[in-house]
Amino acid sequence: MTDIKSPVFHPGDAAPSYDPAIYGKSLTYEEIAARMGELIFIDNDWWDELDDKDADAAVMRVVEKTDGYIVLDDGDGLIHLYRQQMLPDVHGGYFKVWAVRPEQEDVSPAPTPVPQEVTTPVPDVQTFSIESPYFAQLRADLDAMLQQVVTQLLSKDSDEASVTLKLSIGLAHTSDVLERAVILPVVEHKISTAITVKDEVKGRSNGDCELIFDAAAERYLLRGLPHDEQLTLI
Repeated sequence: MTDIKSPVFHPGDAAPSYDPAIYGKSLTYEEIAARMGELIFIDNDWWDELDDKDADAAVMRVVEKTDGYIVLDDGDGLIHLYRQQMLPDVHGGYFKVWAVRPEQEDVSPAPTPVPQEVTTPVPDVQTFSIESPYFAQLRADLDAMLQQVVTQLLSKDSDEASVTLKLSIGLAHTSDVLERAVILPVVEHKISTAITVKDEVKGRSNGDCELIFDAAAERYLLRGLPHDEQLTLI
């Protein structure tokens, strides 16, 4: 059976016309706030800027939550979603918000390579080097990890990753059958990767308050301004 791929959406896209199979159950304000970083469909009746788009909903990303509102990214900037806007008695009706299924690639990524155990004949004498047969397994694991990084970069739509190789080297003192003192190298390796997913959130903090200095406490405080006082920023 072939899996049906969900469309790939981005903030600012016009969502498809309503289809229960795509939209599913609408979200509450609390459920939206719990979906930081995820995409949502939001009713166009509330977002006037999408009147020229032939769609029932717009695609936005949940980027931040404050005490009074949720910050959404509409592709061109940030907008605020207030709890009151989701109440049935506001503006003669209320708009709905739905979850967007996780973004999927149009092309399925290649299967992740599985590191294979490597056995290489060891000569009587070899240089203690990363290129020697002694480190054959390390090289095989590193090669498999490099293939896996490329697969993950493509699947996550990212252009940057880092690969870290950590070696722990120890010396074990023992003796052989001839009772000679022998030093055995013990080398363990650990390979880890990190995929960089580029994302950016911009905002601004403001309010009806002024910054004052408390000399007694030696710190700065915020003091609210009267509602009827108007200020001009220059």
